[in-house]
Amino acid sequence: MFGLQGKLTLEIEGQGENGIGAGETGLIPADVAHTVRNDTSGDPARILVVYSRSDKNSPLRVDVNKT
Repeated sequence: MFGLQGKLTLEIEGQGENGIGAGETGLIPADVAHTVRNDTSGDPARILVVYSRSDKNSPLRVDVNKT
């Protein structure tokens, strides 16, 4: 992902949280649970997401229930 505007918080399971601002990048490993959120009350944040997977038959999205 590439930050276009504002700031988002990227949380990757087992790696903790990292802020992604305009001009910054974040890499999410395949098949790892993650979430992205805007923790600010200001302008909305925008990101560009590029998705690639080697197994074209695997689902694009898998929901994970956290307890």
